[in-house]
Amino acid sequence: MTRSSRRAGFTLIELLVVIAIIAILIGLLLPAVQKVRDTAQRAQCSNNLHQLAIAAHDHNDDKLYLPPGGLGSTPGDPNGATGGGSFFGYRWTGLLPFLLPFVEQDNIYKRVPRSFFDNPYTAPGLAWWEDSNAWAMAQTKVPVFLCPADVPETSQYGTFVIYWPYAVGPNTGTMTGWYFPNGGGGEVLGRTNYVGVMGGLGRIGNGWDVYEGTFISQKYRKLTDIFDGTSQTLMFGETLGGTSQGPRDFSASWFGVNAMPVAWGLPETAQWYTYGSKHGQVVLFAYGDGAVKGVRKGVGNTDFRINSGLADHRVPSVDITD
Repeated sequence: MTRSSRRAGFTLIELLVVIAIIAILIGLLLPAVQKVRDTAQRAQCSNNLHQLAIAAHDHNDDKLYLPPGGLGSTPGDPNGATGGGSFFGYRWTGLLPFLLPFVEQDNIYKRVPRSFFDNPYTAPGLAWWEDSNAWAMAQTKVPVFLCPADVPETSQYGTFVIYWPYAVGPNTGTMTGWYFPNGGGGEVLGRTNYVGVMGGLGRIGNGWDVYEGTFISQKYRKLTDIFDGTSQTLMFGETLGGTSQGPRDFSASWFGVNAMPVAWGLPETAQWYTYGSKHGQVVLFAYGDGAVKGVRKGVGNTDFRINSGLADHRVPSVDITD
């Protein structure tokens, strides 16, 4: 005796219908997943900026002053623009290295010679990339200095190790910088998505830039110097260190770049010399009180400069937040 059975299965039409339904569900699910991911990345980025603001407060409590915007050229110094050798003895240490002990990175801080945290005029010497210990530490990836929405290691050309503004006339100024190309050291450096706020053009001294920021090169401020109120004054902001549209060109090193001016506003398409982010329509900033807010992309340089200044009472603060 024999027995036979027929196995039930899908017809071709039924299989196509199932595939179509799955495709529709995936199409509905992906935007939701991306939205959740974007929200989580923005929350982590906000926390990073908050931690940097708290670290600056801790530095102020410990040292009785805030860290300088960097130990590079003083604003307006033409020697900083012409360069050469070790840039006339400047250390070119940026702002973020001063915060290392206050963001649980004391192991890095202790391995950098103390001379790179001294004023370069009182302790002239090598630039940080000319010292083997400082160079080795500058290659460390520090998570709190990085926005999870960005991948700065994809920069095609190199990594900036210096930013500095200087006057080019009685009513104008500019910013320039040095970068190490990929293949010439730029590819190994630890990057950052955060810089301190220097104000309009960081006190370049040409009679135009009255909006001094929280952090100025070679200048040690105190929290009490923020006369307009810490809740009204920008302290740290996001930057890509490169363009935000198309292939990424440059990135910024956390050890070298100092505080950055806001003189060019907050353009929709960020450049290496402007603040920028991967967070849709906003760039996140930490204010002097530690609060983090999203500032709308497209804000003009006038409103932006007003909110970055800490001691100019002639113009009230403007709402530039999202």
